[in-house]
Amino acid sequence: MTNQKMCQRYLQTLYLREGIQALSESDLCELDDLARLVEEPDQNMEQLEQLLAASEKLSVLTNHTQNVYYDTFR
Repeated sequence: MTNQKMCQRYLQTLYLREGIQALSESDLCELDDLARLVEEPDQNMEQLEQLLAASEKLSVLTNHTQNVYYDTFR
């Protein structure tokens, strides 16, 4: 599986799990930057790694399965 399919299908930043309604304008711009990079992750891997290293909230990822377990067993 390519990086692109992995990013598009499985991963979500944890801080978005509750929704984007309360995010600030700067948070939304940061997500736009991340989205542009994730569109072509194989070509943008270096930039993605730099962005994720610089922003801890973007580097904590979750997926649907983790969310189901969290909701079921909390």
